[in-house]
Amino acid sequence: MIMKNVRTVLLAAALFVSAAAMAQYDDRGPGRGQRGQGGPGQRERMTVAQRAERETSRLLQTIEDLSDQQIGDIYVINLKYATADSVRMDEMRAQRDRGERPQEGDFEAMRKQMQERQEAKTAEIRAVLNADQQAKYDALLKQMAERRGQGGPGRGQGRPPRGEGGPQGGPDGFGD
Repeated sequence: MIMKNVRTVLLAAALFVSAAAMAQYDDRGPGRGQRGQGGPGQRERMTVAQRAERETSRLLQTIEDLSDQQIGDIYVINLKYATADSVRMDEMRAQRDRGERPQEGDFEAMRKQMQERQEAKTAEIRAVLNADQQAKYDALLKQMAERRGQGGPGRGQGRPPRGEGGPQGGPDGFGD
């Protein structure tokens, strides 16, 4: 009981400190740091600290016997990768806003980089865990991968590759 309270207090303190540190990053001017213009069906994008907190909390639901030190270390890892992903997304949005389109092969290269980053993040988190915790973490990753594989069209599954046409018959699979 006491460990759970200490863990909660430590996590809250880490989140507060990181949120304050990331405030500079997320304070980029009007309209920045939000998805779209707030139209129907759109929601505000999570801050880097919120994403790191969500990922750390998700892990705490699966691996309940993490020490306070492990929780802090995992949060820092999640924050590092969430920050890098956010910077990368901002760069991609800026390219899109300038009217630049990805070149042929860019998507495959981006997919490979994303996979490499995810593997590096997984290795860093596994290094913080003991053997029993690693087994639970591996099971969580497997479950998440299975869930991703069940997505329908619009989630990257079930669509034909570009240029091969689709139900609408267009060259990109989405009409003429």
